[in-house]
Amino acid sequence: MVATNKYADYVIEAVKAGADIIISGAGLPIELPELVAKGQALSENAKKTCIAPIVSSRKSAKVILKMWDRKYNTTADAVVIEGPLAGGHLGFSYDELHELGADTMASKNYKREKYDAEIKEIIEEVRIYEEKFGKKIPVFVAGGIYTREDMEHAMSLGADGVQMGTRFVTTYECDAPDDYKQTYIDAKEEDIVITKSPVGMPGRAIRNDFMDRLKSGPVPIRHCCNCLATSVCDRKTIPYCITEALCCAANSDESHALLFCGANAYRAKKIEHVADIINELTENQKEIAKELETLEKEKIETEKQIAEKTRYIQRIPKYVGGTLMWPVPSANSTKWITAFYGAGASQGYPGSSHSGVDIAIPRGEVRKT
Repeated sequence: MVATNKYADYVIEAVKAGADIIISGAGLPIELPELVAKGQALSENAKKTCIAPIVSSRKSAKVILKMWDRKYNTTADAVVIEGPLAGGHLGFSYDELHELGADTMASKNYKREKYDAEIKEIIEEVRIYEEKFGKKIPVFVAGGIYTREDMEHAMSLGADGVQMGTRFVTTYECDAPDDYKQTYIDAKEEDIVITKSPVGMPGRAIRNDFMDRLKSGPVPIRHCCNCLATSVCDRKTIPYCITEALCCAANSDESHALLFCGANAYRAKKIEHVADIINELTENQKEIAKELETLEKEKIETEKQIAEKTRYIQRIPKYVGGTLMWPVPSANSTKWITAFYGAGASQGYPGSSHSGVDIAIPRGEVRKT
């Protein structure tokens, strides 16, 4: 998160530790390339750390990519588009969420085609920098991705892949507390609401007693961690400590917890294994593999037939001009042609096309050609 108080330190230490990629959001990560360069200068290994901004609009993508180009002569290694159905803090205003039908009961109200247009525009902006820097910049869509159909739809818009979070919370492998997972399973869609974060941004979470208490007034801060920059967190006016609320969620203290989730959290019905979810998301992969295998065999057979036909054609003598000799001098008239080239059933060649010319000769005469 760009908004964290020690964002620069976190980036530098991550690079020094050998991070493969830093995906950065919750603000505009304008200085990310510079911080990564500092981390690499302090690192003992020469490993490259890739950088990927999280954006929600073409405007934010344009600002980030243009600044990275001008200030550092570099560009993103990937881009994550986080849509309005994502969990946690959102890169949209309350009005924008309402206009998209993403503020409540998204399954009924969400105007997917409207944000689809924005996704296409963001991808279009990214392609400008792909061309300029001569490299592929993969684009991943996040927010509301729950099924294979969601994945396929995102990729039909031009995305290279997707990012999923909510779907994997209710898995055995997720290290969240069991009661946190159970909250997802027990939730109804109407329990998933938009709330105002202390940093001023809208956030999506599951309604609980803690959120209900906030309606009555601020929740006293028990301990300030100094985690957020003062520009986004005013200790005197914030209604509660976001870090404390999230830590309480991770520590099974639901009475003080903010339970962030994506818009599809209510669809979880049981605890699953990650492998089972992956199999469900890629269940047609084996079918596609079989189809590809069949097509490959057909391709080989077709190429073999083409080669055979080509060799046959190459063996056929070519007429290069001049007068053709009539092969039967005593019958040098076309009336002696009893079957023309291509003749079929009408001339005695049922079921096939004649590949030659039949010429008759007077009875008793023998000719060799």
